[in-house]
Amino acid sequence: MTRKILVPIDIDNPSKKINDFLYPDLTENGFVLRRIKTGKEWKFGMVILTSEINENDIFKKIVDSGKKIESVDKLLNSLKDYVLQMPTFKIGNVLKLNENETKVEFVIEFQRLTKKK
Repeated sequence: MTRKILVPIDIDNPSKKINDFLYPDLTENGFVLRRIKTGKEWKFGMVILTSEINENDIFKKIVDSGKKIESVDKLLNSLKDYVLQMPTFKIGNVLKLNENETKVEFVIEFQRLTKKK
């Protein structure tokens, strides 16, 4: 369980509010971050505080969104890795997936975004 989750963030416009959550999705080319509601790929996610959540809660949101799931086991395993890693990051960290890996692994892109002047 974790109380942290990733939300989409637009690096060019950090104040833009996007009401969705991100999850790691396995594709033929490795993992990508995907928005739950729209299924759109996203490059960066910002860590926020939420209520207690586990991989099954995220899985349920994905199923409820209507997304076709290729492998339930693979998705649940990647969501479990996701949930286990989130507590290691600080709220406000901007993360991206490590593209060289075949497993879910996040790297910090920015410690915290500040508004451009």
